Amino acid sequence: MTRARKIPCEAVVMLMARMKSHPEEFNVSTGSWSGLFQVVRQRAEGNKDKMVVLDDFEIEMLWAKFRHAGREQLHTYVMKTILNAGEK
Repeated sequence: MTRARKIPCEAVVMLMARMKSHPEEFNVSTGSWSGLFQVVRQRAEGNKDKMVVLDDFEIEMLWAKFRHAGREQLHTYVMKTILNAGEK
């Protein structure tokens, strides 16, 4: 039996594209999207009362992409810190 491919809503598609093109906007604590992602995180952690307009797979997509953007920011921060330490 073949499973039907789930298609995310247009808002999720647009947000995923924005995260790819402007990852610097998705800072965990200070980014302009931090409020939205606090709710996404709560839903990803099992709070079904949050962000009820999205399906579980859409929440998982957003949360995974947000975590990936955070990892990239952490990598950049670590590299800059290492480079700056070598200049002192």
